[in-house]
Formats: sequence, C-alpha cells, structure tokens
Amino acid sequence: MLMEREMVIFDLDGTLYDLPVDWAGLKGEFNVMIDDELYVEGGYIMSAYRYADGRGDLKGRMLDLQAGYELARIDESRRVEPGIACAEWRLKRGSRCSIFSMNTERAVDRLVGGCGFHPVVTIDKVKMPKPSPEGLIRLIDMIGMTADDVLFVGNSDRDAGSAAGAGIDYIDVSVIDQEWFK
Repeated sequence: MLMEREMVIFDLDGTLYDLPVDWAGLKGEFNVMIDDELYVEGGYIMSAYRYADGRGDLKGRMLDLQAGYELARIDESRRVEPGIACAEWRLKRGSRCSIFSMNTERAVDRLVGGCGFHPVVTIDKVKMPKPSPEGLIRLIDMIGMTADDVLFVGNSDRDAGSAAGAGIDYIDVSVIDQEWFK
C-alpha cells in the first residue's frame, strides 16, 4: 500500500519528526490570548483554532505564537525513522509525497523544505484543523487525484479522523517496518 499509491501524504510531528515543543506552554498562552469564558481553560490547541475562526486577526496572532514555540528548539527535533524511511524510499524513486500538518508552515519549511514534498498544507492554510478532513480534501483537489490514489500516514486519532472524513486510507506510522524499504 505504501509503495503502490500514486501519492502518500504524511503528517509531520510524530510521523516524520518529533518536535520538542512546549505544547503545554503554548496552550497556556493561547488561553491568555483568548481570555473568553466560552473557551474552556486547558482546552486543546486545535479547539483554540476552531474558536479563533472568524474572530479578526486572532488566528494570525496564534499562528505567530505557535511558530515561535515550534522554531525555538526545532534543531533538536528527532527523526521518526519508519516515517522517514518510507518518505525517503518514495522520494528517491520519484514517487509523489505530500504533507498535511497542523504545524505551522514555518516549522514544516524548516524541517523538510526543499526535500521534494509537494504540495504542503499546514495549519496556516486551513479554516478548520484536524480531525476536519478539509486539509486532505484540499490536497487531493490540488493534485488532481481521487481518494483511491492517495494514502495518509500519521500518528494520532486526529490524523485517522481526517483520513476517514476525506474517504482516504490511513496507516499509523507505528506499524511501518523500516525493513520494507531496504
């Protein structure tokens, strides 16, 4: 399945790289930034983005803050070897690879910019974050393929939910064996 699909779409954080981001700190700063009784204290980062939809420049300020957190220690990111092995194997053979990530475009560019992933859709480019299928549907439309032509590789229930909503097959990176690509 990983080798035969015309396009494999990868998540970034937890699938290709583990980013050392202080997500709890970011969540806390989002709570201060939002400062609204409708937002539940300690809520998830993705729910904060849902809340920000249609509220002026709030999403832009949140993206800037998230990018700062992601870039602060990005040089300490560690490769997720099964995901990297699959991507490198496909890219070396000219097979198409793409990224759909809830990380910022700045972080994705810093880690994989120029490596051959195209197109890339990040949190910056979607109205609703995962598990919404919006980003995957947009990618499928951008590449002119059908859901049957692509596979999404991720590492979370949100990733699986996005794939299910978009009607595409999903595989968790934890089941990939690096030996498949040797």
